[in-house]
Order: sequence, then structure tokens, then C-alpha cells
Amino acid sequence: YLAPMVAGLIRLWWRSARVVRVVGEHHLDAVLARHPAFLPVYWHQHHLFCAHYLLAQQATRALRTGFLISPSLDGELGAMIMRQLGGQVIRGSSTRTGALAMKEYFQALMREQVSPVLNPDGPRGPRFRCKPGAVMLAQMSGREIVPLAYAASRAWLVHWDKFVLPWPGARVVI
Repeated sequence: YLAPMVAGLIRLWWRSARVVRVVGEHHLDAVLARHPAFLPVYWHQHHLFCAHYLLAQQATRALRTGFLISPSLDGELGAMIMRQLGGQVIRGSSTRTGALAMKEYFQALMREQVSPVLNPDGPRGPRFRCKPGAVMLAQMSGREIVPLAYAASRAWLVHWDKFVLPWPGARVVI
């Protein structure tokens, strides 16, 4: 019962702010014209609305978006929530099982044609410091990196990474 409730709250938050503009959307079209899957990359703090944008694109484009979620028992709730939101779940941990996570990402990208989201600064930081995983995966797979970010007219900055949580009624640009 908890996963559908949390997914509903996330959807409500998405609806509470308006995405007023997407800059550079033609780059996504160009990448998808070359390959069915790519590497979406954004800072950990931008997860809420970058993920929303990618998940929304699945309805109008041939796109499957994947998210790395811990294989731990605690990660099961996150996996259930992500499935409720329409995302593909890739089980692994960048901090505990980094090499295995990279293998899972590669398989999802190449075999399953899933575009696996990468947060180059990871869940533990340091904030805005790009770790080598995204570049290594791009080199190994020959797939393109598509950087994303968003800004909100009004937002709370939460936790160590200054997670951007737009206020209800805020305008969002991706």
C-alpha cells in the first residue's frame, strides 16, 4: 500500500509545478534517431523533475527509462515506487557494488534498449563532482550522453546535495 501512495504523492508534486519550457528537446530527438537508448545524465539534486521529464517522454517516444535502485531490502520500496511511476528498475548500488551496477547498466542499455539514468555525483557526493561511470559507460557502449538539468522559479533546497524541490505553483524549465 505504501508504494502506490508514495507514487501518488510524487505525481501530485509533479502536477503542482508547471513545466513551462524544455530547452534543447531537439537533441533528444536526434539521439533517439541514431540509437534506441542513450545515457541520460543529471546531478542527483535534479532527480525529481528530470526523471519526470524522461518518464513523460515514454508516452510519445520509443523510450524506456531505467533507474538504479539498491538491491537491499530497503531498496524494494524504491523499486516498487519506480515501477508505479513507469520506470524500469535496474538493481545495483554505485557505492557497494559499483562494477556489478556498471554491468547491469550496460546490459540494460545494449540488450534491453533501456536508457539508464546516471547521477554522476552519486547519492553520496561530493556534490557536483563527476565520477567516471557515465563516461566509461558511454565509451564501452558507443552510446551518447544527454545531460539534463532543471530550474524552478521557487524551490526548497534540501539536504547535503541541495536537492531541488519546487514549491507548489512554481514554474519549471528543463
